[in-house]
Amino acid sequence: MMPRRKAIAALVVGLLVSSLFPLLTWAEAPTPGTHLSASGNLSTPTPTPRPRNTQSWTNGTITITFSTPETYPQCIDEQTSDVIWTTGVPSNWSLVGYVSLQYVLDNGARQEFQRIDVNQTGDLNLTLTYPPVSQWPPQSNGTREVHVDLAIVVYDDQGLVATWVGSNGTLGPGQDWNVFCIAWSTATPTPTITPVSTPSPTPTEPPTSVELARFGAGSTGAPSSPPTLPWLLLPAALLLAGWLIRRRNLR
Repeated sequence: MMPRRKAIAALVVGLLVSSLFPLLTWAEAPTPGTHLSASGNLSTPTPTPRPRNTQSWTNGTITITFSTPETYPQCIDEQTSDVIWTTGVPSNWSLVGYVSLQYVLDNGARQEFQRIDVNQTGDLNLTLTYPPVSQWPPQSNGTREVHVDLAIVVYDDQGLVATWVGSNGTLGPGQDWNVFCIAWSTATPTPTITPVSTPSPTPTEPPTSVELARFGAGSTGAPSSPPTLPWLLLPAALLLAGWLIRRRNLR
């Protein structure tokens, strides 16, 4: 093969490789909030549930369970909630009592800010809502705290107290809890206003095929698309290849 023909063939091969290389290196960017597992699959992390204080009592064929949260820290300045629930209470049995939400003040004093009366039959499933932490009155040491007190009496189908449940028939004693935030900061940073100048446009180098394949859609987490610029080289490579074949056949 003549040196000139070898050079043209090498050029054709180079154009073909450069046009196909981005397809081999392009990959979809993971969505924010997901993680790549050891097997290569995307997975969403599961939040750890809060610990709960769940107790059960049995008498004959009836088992009643009552579940409340354990004491836990919480410093999120937004409305949050907890759920208390029972299982196993017969549909013709009654639950009568209250749930009291209280701010904890200095020296252990408490101030009730919400009271929920309970008077129903069958199982209980009650959601309790707390105000944002910034609305809780601070103690002198900076701690903000809510205490939840509750007492719910269980009555059987004859209207008698089921003394074998809870504490002599009352759900709640020993299952109260606190939600607290230590050293909550109310300081708000003062925004600094700085003049913004409009930068003059400057020419930039277009990204290479390797950069396009590596960074994909950037920081948005959206799937990137295969770059289209190198595909412009493919027709030129095919035309050169066809021209070489035609010339060889003519000779």
